[in-house]
Amino acid sequence: MTTFSEIIRKKIESDTFKMLQAALKPAASTPLRNRISLGGSIIDSPIWSDLWSTLLCLNAKINYIDLENNKQSIDAENFI
Repeated sequence: MTTFSEIIRKKIESDTFKMLQAALKPAASTPLRNRISLGGSIIDSPIWSDLWSTLLCLNAKINYIDLENNKQSIDAENFI
């Protein structure tokens, strides 16, 4: 449920987090970033977003529950 704007506004001094912020800043206009959620973008994988490539570069592991209530996991190893 976290929006792109919420992530961009966070003051976290980590290179990893700064890379994520840099990927989200140009993703859309400010009004849209106020509505676009991180989770929705992970699941929908919009072509206009650099989110997936950034998450892969950061070696992120994403755990979620799909619509059928099955636990799923995505990481750089099983994505490529």
